[in-house]
Amino acid sequence: MATTEGTTTYRMEPLKENNWLPWKRRMLAVLREQNLDKYVIGDSKILPIVSTTSTPPVTMADVTAWQTGELKASVR
Repeated sequence: MATTEGTTTYRMEPLKENNWLPWKRRMLAVLREQNLDKYVIGDSKILPIVSTTSTPPVTMADVTAWQTGELKASVR
């Protein structure tokens, strides 16, 4: 891992047919460190725009925050 002005670079071996498990462990560790794992493993569900009496109201800021995190997770 190398850090340059607030950006962290990770060196990962490309995914191949014989390294799935070590690759997965390393990738999840990187995503956890970046607080992005919830978007990949499904713990973060897309927020509903319409709220009900049992759920708190969802703001556009909430939706934007979710979309930003989901985008970061998909390009890392």
